[in-house]
Order: sequence, then C-alpha cells, then structure tokens
Amino acid sequence: MQANQVPTDSQERKTVLLMVICLAMAGIVITPGFAAREHSGLNENVLQGPNRVNLSVHDGRPVAEAIRMLEARYGWIITYEDPPYAYAGDIADVTEQVSRDSYKYPKGGGSRVLVPKGGELDFSVPSQTGLPSDPVLVVQQLLMTSTQYGRFRLEKDHTMIHVIPTAMRSISGKWVPTKPALDTLITLPAKERSGMQTLEAVCAAISNASRMRVVVGTVPLNLFMQYKDHQGAASQEARQVLVQLFERMSSGKNLSWRLLYGPGTKRYVLNIHVV
Repeated sequence: MQANQVPTDSQERKTVLLMVICLAMAGIVITPGFAAREHSGLNENVLQGPNRVNLSVHDGRPVAEAIRMLEARYGWIITYEDPPYAYAGDIADVTEQVSRDSYKYPKGGGSRVLVPKGGELDFSVPSQTGLPSDPVLVVQQLLMTSTQYGRFRLEKDHTMIHVIPTAMRSISGKWVPTKPALDTLITLPAKERSGMQTLEAVCAAISNASRMRVVVGTVPLNLFMQYKDHQGAASQEARQVLVQLFERMSSGKNLSWRLLYGPGTKRYVLNIHVV
C-alpha cells in the first residue's frame, strides 16, 4: 500500500485480525476494551483500561511476582519476605526438568530440587491517570486477593512498603502463625564494614538468633563492596537494620529486597535489587 493510500474497511479488518492471531500465538490474553502488554514470557500480562489496571501472574511465587511488576511499573519500593513452605501441596519437585543427572537415580531418590508450586493470581488496580494515587491501598488489595498463597501483613516505612508473612501452611495443610525471619532482633558490634559485609553480618546474626538459616544471594556487588561505614545495631529488628543500611547507602538508587525460602534447602536467600 502506498503511503498516501487510504486503507479500506476490509483491509483494516484483515490487519486487526492478523494482529489478534499474532498476539494469541504469543500467549497474550486479549480482553475486550483493553490493550495487553507482555512483560517477560507467557506468565504475566498487564491489561490497561480507562479506570484500572488488571495484573495477571502465573508464577511459583505469585505475590512476589506481582510485587515485582508493581515495582517495575510504578517505581515503588516494596520489599517481600516468603513464608516457609512445609505443606506438600505448596511444593513442586522440578528435579526432572532442571537436573542433568536425574536419570541416574530412582524416582524420588538422589538430591531433589523443590520449589514453591504457586499458581495464578489476578487482581485489579484502580487507576484514573495510569498511576494509582496510594501504593499502600494497592498492595493491601493485592494481599487480600492472594490469601491462598500466603497470609501477609503490610508495613509502611519512610519510602518503603514491606510485605511480611504472618502465617504458613503446616505439614498437615493447616494455616498456622509464623515468625518472619526479619522480625528477629539482632545485635551487630560497631566497626568498619563494607555494605556487603553488613549484609553477611545481618544474615549470620539472624541465623544465630533463630532456627532459620539465612544467606546472601544476588546483590548489586560493586555498590555494596564499595560502600563502607562503622555502624552497629543493638537489639534491633533485622528489617530495620537493612532499611537503615539502604538509607545510608542512598546515592540516587532505590534499593529493595526479596527474602526467598527454598523448600528443598530449607533456608532463606536475601536478594537485593535496584528499583
């Protein structure tokens, strides 16, 4: 078609039909009245309507993934902590999919790779202008929608929102209270440390003061290795020690964390990322 040629109704219908077919083949859900945008593969969609944004997630940790989407879309800082996973119905064995030598062992034998089973999560964000006016209300709505994947409380701290587990499913499948790892009171002697050494000291202090094993995972390494201070902590919640570290390190970067529990390793991994 030439640049100055006006398309006919038939041509427009063919173009729209072709677009719908291509989107369907890509795994993107089309809802009448909405435009869909794919984020990272086939597991999530953001549907933008005139008065709200609908988020759709299919992930092993649906709440954590929905929070990641909110951080990426709006620039909010929302930290997340997993509950422990103990109930078999909440856990998936993916050894056959990820292990190259699983064929050497009888089914169920050898070292097994266990991950949260998760599932689908859909929720709507009221939005008159494309940016919700109150991040706290949005996160509260998310947590009310996702109770089948965990019970959480929300805390607001300066520029951060914290999503904190309050209950887990026991081995029998019953909901029971759980103590968040980052609620642990820790003490760190005041001495010079890099940001990385402080993270390691916080994780070691949590592990020593509780029955939970916590280690450092992925971190913006240069940022944490280059920063140094002499700060300590005296019987403070580990969460607040991290918040204060991030505030001291603030240099135009918004830092957040995800504390993830491995049902196979039975330990927590503290992952830090830039929002």
